[in-house]
Amino acid sequence: MKNNPLKLKINEKYNKKSMHIFNESSFKTVYSFDFKSGNGKMVSYAVFPGIYLVHNEIHGFEINEFKRIDSNQEITINHCKKGRFECKFKGKYHYLEEGDLVVATKTSEKSYSTFPLGYYEGIEIYINKKSAKPFLKNVFGYSFDLNELYNKISENNDFLLIKSTEEIEHIFNEMYYVDEKIQKMYFKLKVLELFLFLKITPLNNTIENRPKFSKKQVETIKAIKKELIKNIHNPITLEYLSKKYNISITSLKTSFKAIYGKPVYAWRKEYRLQIAKELLNKEDYKISEIANKVGYKNPSKFSAAFKEYYKLTPSQYRLQEK
Repeated sequence: MKNNPLKLKINEKYNKKSMHIFNESSFKTVYSFDFKSGNGKMVSYAVFPGIYLVHNEIHGFEINEFKRIDSNQEITINHCKKGRFECKFKGKYHYLEEGDLVVATKTSEKSYSTFPLGYYEGIEIYINKKSAKPFLKNVFGYSFDLNELYNKISENNDFLLIKSTEEIEHIFNEMYYVDEKIQKMYFKLKVLELFLFLKITPLNNTIENRPKFSKKQVETIKAIKKELIKNIHNPITLEYLSKKYNISITSLKTSFKAIYGKPVYAWRKEYRLQIAKELLNKEDYKISEIANKVGYKNPSKFSAAFKEYYKLTPSQYRLQEK
């Protein structure tokens, strides 16, 4: 049994004890990690020779502590279920939205992992072309050639972003909730279904239809987000941000929504309530104190906003967590 089937390696400057690998079987391996930048879990399933299905759950804005050691003969297929994933391609930044599919080769630009909303859940199909090709040829015969898929991706500059469709959702959504008793056979069937889908579907790259941003634009919006976090308890206007960061209000609103998936004020409200939920787990703070810490001067308005978002009042949530 391979101890580390995905060949993940912790960067030298980080504590290797921050990641734990549990081999539950030759089929299933769990990677659990807890870094200062974030934490999460990756559950890898050895579906076929050279083909792994990986369920990713990540909490954090940027995870750079580990990397995969592999060959250049790699194809990755990523489906986003929750959150957002930042991709850098040809010097521009793009954003994988919920339901989207990214098909890429090893040669595309993937030097880091950034999650603008601070959380991400998705499924990755990792394919080692050299190992998988003979097996798939044996299963499908000459009707399917992995080289054909690889060449399709290469023709699109090694990076395909496919907008969510009913067919994609049908294939992937069912993978997230599968009874362990049937996982092994079920994942095999779904991966084969995915290959058949990619065989008959024109791989229209929608990346050019998405907003794209320069490094400077992304850095400006991220600086604005940091300011919103740093001054969570204070009101901040778009006019103030526009003037301070030398960006038009229109560009600020458009760019922020494209990167973080929500308008500025909607994102800030959600972030405040997420912080409030964390503080409610600590007995040290009264609810009125928490309301003030996250920018609500009126505890009643805070309770109403919290209930609207979490379907529980702050008091009910705290009692439930106990």
